[in-house]
Amino acid sequence: MRLFFLKSVILLKEAELMKLNVKETMESNIKKQLVCGAISFVGTIMAYFFFGLMCTRSLRNFKKKYFTLILSQEQGWFDSINIFEFSSRIQSQLEYIEIGMNEHVTENAVYLISVIFSLIFSFFGSWKLYLVLLCITPIIICLGIYLNYLNVKGNTLMRQTWEAAGGIAEEILYNIKNVLSFSNFIMN
Repeated sequence: MRLFFLKSVILLKEAELMKLNVKETMESNIKKQLVCGAISFVGTIMAYFFFGLMCTRSLRNFKKKYFTLILSQEQGWFDSINIFEFSSRIQSQLEYIEIGMNEHVTENAVYLISVIFSLIFSFFGSWKLYLVLLCITPIIICLGIYLNYLNVKGNTLMRQTWEAAGGIAEEILYNIKNVLSFSNFIMN
């Protein structure tokens, strides 16, 4: 009877020690993850800010060079193109460049850095988890490339449609302006 009591006391102490060990391990893991999350949050905010600043400056320089290039064209060049579609095309392409430089480059950089740090974190946490992540990485990369292809194809089609619609809308507004100016001329 006494032997049974001693075994139960020993098992009870071992269970309490295991609980304390698990609690300490969980607390240390939570602290590590909170630090990683805070670093990731600050890094993401800084990336969006600095990439946005870079995009704004680069786009301003690009617009200056594009405008001087357009002004250096001969008069016959402007007669050979539809100026209404051209202005809509310029605006949509500059907007497309701005979105690409500002949002997509930043998101891709943040995602790439997140993946690298996730692989490093999983390797130091558990090499088995690292192997699992490495097994599914090619599948994720292939799906990402395919979804990017679909996104680019859809955006190109959408941009072309909006360019044509913008050109038609500008031409109609210009014609309305001409009609109103002729009606004012006839009335006077």
